[in-house]
Amino acid sequence: MFGLVHIGLAAGATLFSLWAADVALVHRALTLWVGLMLGSWAGSVTGRTLQRRVDAGGGLVLYADETVLSGLVLPLSVLALSPFAFGTMLVAVARSAELQWMLQILLCGISSAWLAHDLVVARGLRRLRDAVGSLHIQWFHGRSTVGPEGLIGKSGIVTAPCTPTGYIRVAGELWRARSIDSSPLSVGQEVRLKRLNSLVLLVEAATAPASEKGA
Repeated sequence: MFGLVHIGLAAGATLFSLWAADVALVHRALTLWVGLMLGSWAGSVTGRTLQRRVDAGGGLVLYADETVLSGLVLPLSVLALSPFAFGTMLVAVARSAELQWMLQILLCGISSAWLAHDLVVARGLRRLRDAVGSLHIQWFHGRSTVGPEGLIGKSGIVTAPCTPTGYIRVAGELWRARSIDSSPLSVGQEVRLKRLNSLVLLVEAATAPASEKGA
């Protein structure tokens, strides 16, 4: 549902920018084409990254600051939204017809790139869902360094048998955890954190149990 809203906003922004731009039709078409190509490229790169990160349980962890397009647009947005830069930009645009024209072109390009990026990623996610049967997606605004979100991808040690739920020690703390495929995990076994289920960490075995090593 969130993805559909995001795509709808991108489509609306693209249509509005094309309607509001007081530039020649050929410039609108060229800007739209360039934006769609940029967005498609960024979406393809993002899609390939996400496909490599799908775990065995059909899960996927997304961060808003990981996409190529976000890496290009967010720094510009922060600069534009700072009070001093925004005020200066308004004065400059009001006094310059050339800057007004460039701003219209920029808005058309960004909005169309945003739309193309979201459409390409949505298509990739649908294909992943069809391939794995189900796709459990967890989305975070940014990569956290504290709390359970910041533990994803790290390794831990099982301290209480996970059959299927037990406890692991990671970063010096005990966390309730269970195997992502519900297989039992032995004490002392190394595991890797894959995703969250409320405050329960879903993990996969990084090493074989001690009993199997000695066999």
